[in-house]
Amino acid sequence: MYDVIADVVVAPEYQGRGIGKAVAEKLLAYAQSRLPPGGRTSVQLIAAEGKEGFYEKLGFRKMPGGGCGFALRRVLHGPPAE
Repeated sequence: MYDVIADVVVAPEYQGRGIGKAVAEKLLAYAQSRLPPGGRTSVQLIAAEGKEGFYEKLGFRKMPGGGCGFALRRVLHGPPAE
């Protein structure tokens, strides 16, 4: 299963207030909640150049980059299978 986060944008005058983090965490929680026991998903996104560190703090890891910014992903696991 794959999930993609596209275009999380916070206006510059509102950055640094935790809004982007809250949005990203809610999206990750939603993806996590949909996983069946023993399941997993790879959550992927493309970060604007220079913003990779923001997503790395949320557990994402860089993938090889291209011309449109770094791709990052985070693997989520469902509850243990019984």
